[in-house]
Amino acid sequence: DDRTAFVKGVLERPRETTRGDLRVRVYGDLAVVTGEQINVFINADGGRRAPARYFATQIARRARGQWRFVSMQTTAFASAASLPSAAVSSYAPAPRSDLTAEQRAVVDLEQLRATAIASRDFAALANLLADDYLHVYGSGTTSDRAGYIDGLYR
Repeated sequence: DDRTAFVKGVLERPRETTRGDLRVRVYGDLAVVTGEQINVFINADGGRRAPARYFATQIARRARGQWRFVSMQTTAFASAASLPSAAVSSYAPAPRSDLTAEQRAVVDLEQLRATAIASRDFAALANLLADDYLHVYGSGTTSDRAGYIDGLYR
């Protein structure tokens, strides 16, 4: 079932995510979030792999007053090897005072998503992703919500 696959994926492959400056465009009850994402995967022995750097596009939908992600697509940049280790130490979006309340709510949603992944809180992550969530990888392959979560930790 989806929950079992989700739990299995979260427990087996931890990672840390850092996001760069995010651009948030709100269109009524839909929002588009774009920006850099850096992932560092943690090996079973606690060792860290080289950072993987992506450009991410996310779509969020507001229903009954709550924002949830419905889709995410990531495209890998050519190389992340030259990134300083401080760039991947924690999730730290740049503070911005120019965001509207709606934009801030969507940025907060992204911070909750990244934190849930880093802390392996699969229940929290499941609540942030819509039931019909679609993830598109840089390779062009896709996953539903359960497949995405399982794939985070392979």
